[in-house]
Amino acid sequence: SGYALDTRHHPPGQSPPPTSSPRSSSTCDKPRILRCKMIHQIASRRGVRAAASWWRASVMPSARGFASDVPEGHDAASLTGDKCNISMKRRVDITLREDVRLAAARTWDQGVEGGFATHALGDLFKDKKVVLFGVPGPYTGVCSSAHVPGYANKSEEFKKRGVDMVGCVSPSDPYTMNAWAKSMGVDESKVTFFGDHNGAWTRALGMDMDLSVALLGVRTQRYSMYIQNGIIIKVNVEEAPSDLKVSDADTMLKQLDDMPN
Repeated sequence: SGYALDTRHHPPGQSPPPTSSPRSSSTCDKPRILRCKMIHQIASRRGVRAAASWWRASVMPSARGFASDVPEGHDAASLTGDKCNISMKRRVDITLREDVRLAAARTWDQGVEGGFATHALGDLFKDKKVVLFGVPGPYTGVCSSAHVPGYANKSEEFKKRGVDMVGCVSPSDPYTMNAWAKSMGVDESKVTFFGDHNGAWTRALGMDMDLSVALLGVRTQRYSMYIQNGIIIKVNVEEAPSDLKVSDADTMLKQLDDMPN
């Protein structure tokens, strides 16, 4: 299961012991069933050894899932280097990373007409309240069946709480993200889709994860975050990319309700 970590009163590099975050069986059953189906498919097509490798890499990763407040205080200088990660241990202004850009979902023709333009983080997050969730890949199991629909169905609830945009990002091209959104019938007014076309956003967050065992290559961990005026306030990372226990829409709504006004 996921874990809830509170690092507000702990120095960087030191985390308190994890406390379990129980969830209802109805929330956990679908991802577990999907994992079992995936293991069965891999075993039948590529053998038991390949299925075991996928289980170790995807279901039993070394990094535990967590739902966390991001503590106060940040060092702007820590983000000026191209290779510096966006730290989750202190609040940082992610818009300072001018080398990181995201591509809004669009058709190929729209991309050509727009000169293959991308968005600076400042354009997306400055002076806005944004809920952003990351998924390993378009057209994949939990992403299509539960993660995106959960946020799309609760889009009005987020608007009532003052959220300016609910966004979905994945290490993919914007054309695939656009087709995926259309295939699910999700309008941009509910969820705005972005392609992390070169993986820079995912690497900056330190969320990159090798999912080659599922033929996906380097992707992202499954996560959600609340960003206010370019500052990451909340971050929730799943224990495994096939999980949906702490990065779902209901958890984020509860976190927003628990925030001081």
